[in-house]
Amino acid sequence: MVGWIILGVLVALIVGLCLIPVGFDAGFEHDALHVSAKVMGIQLQLFPRPKGEAKKPKEEKPKEEKPPEEKKPEQPAQKKRGLPLGLNVQELLEIARAALRGMGRFGHKMKVDRFRLIFVASEPDPYYTAMTYGTVNEILSMLAPLCKKAFTCRNCEVRTGVDFLGNRMQLEFGLGMSIRIGQILGVVFGIAFAALKVVLRSRKRQKQEGKAAVAGEGTPVESVQDAATAEENAAPAEALPENGTTAPPAEEPSENPDHTETKQDVERMNPNGEQ
Repeated sequence: MVGWIILGVLVALIVGLCLIPVGFDAGFEHDALHVSAKVMGIQLQLFPRPKGEAKKPKEEKPKEEKPPEEKKPEQPAQKKRGLPLGLNVQELLEIARAALRGMGRFGHKMKVDRFRLIFVASEPDPYYTAMTYGTVNEILSMLAPLCKKAFTCRNCEVRTGVDFLGNRMQLEFGLGMSIRIGQILGVVFGIAFAALKVVLRSRKRQKQEGKAAVAGEGTPVESVQDAATAEENAAPAEALPENGTTAPPAEEPSENPDHTETKQDVERMNPNGEQ
């Protein structure tokens, strides 16, 4: 019973952690840049740092003298050839497509808490002021439908204006986005599993190629042995006599067919002249 209770508490903690929203809020407003992190709707200012927080001076520790180390001869670095993990170009493209699909799902799950854009066109020349104002409005009209399809925006404020009397353009921008931790983990695990599937398939392909290479290396030796065996079988066999016994080798004809001893033979046998 206690084990089930502990398991239930762990599951509840994991589910609660996955439901926690996290995000950021950044922008350039009132001529100042600010960046903040958000956890469960609470903003934690990252830049600029609050005035109360000051960097503490680091205490300098006395440096300990180390004995001189013997320098080892540097070995030339071996350059790795080929793609990482033995992947080919097609498999790398497959992983890239899976990552892009995951990032697309990540973008759809992101929620825009606020979007603020204020632009006032102002140039010394009224003609350029009007041209700048028209160009900005045209760009915004093109991006607006795309952003509505990609994101869910809770608070959106977009204003454009023109000032023919001023000499300085005004721009303010602010963006706040949030997403749940569980959604982030889902996207990350989706990309990781897709990449792992491609890597395992690549390992299987490499093993098959290695077996094929080993089999290919043994083929020439076998072919040479087969050729030698065929030549031996094709060689004409020596003719055997009818009784099946091997005929004695033929004797070479001698220069003296009458087998008469010549004077030179006698002298060779009896060098001292004895008979």
